[in-house]
Amino acid sequence: WFVVSYSAPAALTFTASGQTSLAELADQLRDDQVQYAIVRLSTPTATTKVRDILLLWFGPNVKLMEKTK
Repeated sequence: WFVVSYSAPAALTFTASGQTSLAELADQLRDDQVQYAIVRLSTPTATTKVRDILLLWFGPNVKLMEKTK
């Protein structure tokens, strides 16, 4: 997984990455930011399927106008 955040009104920057639990990912999400994360999941079967999932995070303390970016 990896997380990106806004560093300026229209500029995304890399924030964090990891290969362990989703709890570690949740620790990177900030209450006052709009952030995006990509999580890669794979199935442990003979025909391994890989899925990338986009997560959009709007922290509970983000102002309404920032949520419309």
